[in-house]
Amino acid sequence: MNNTPKSAGLSVSDDDSGWLDEHPSTDELRVVVDQKVRGQIRDLSVELDEDSSVIIRGLSRSYHAKQLAQEAVLKAAPVARLRNEIEVRPLQP
Repeated sequence: MNNTPKSAGLSVSDDDSGWLDEHPSTDELRVVVDQKVRGQIRDLSVELDEDSSVIIRGLSRSYHAKQLAQEAVLKAAPVARLRNEIEVRPLQP
């Protein structure tokens, strides 16, 4: 039961079920996702909320890029809770 501050403002939850030391920071996850989607997601952000869920946000033109972002986070840091809030707005004909 440790509340020691972590990089990027992260901390281990009181019940030890949250973010752990071996996980990358949210900044590191953002870089991993950005490399995977190769700029296909605008305004990309990766955050950790109060219940230790990882939240990815941004704007994409395709569901494929949204899925790639999700897979990149899960591969880099297998988390119990991931909220993919990337908004998809396909190009209009």
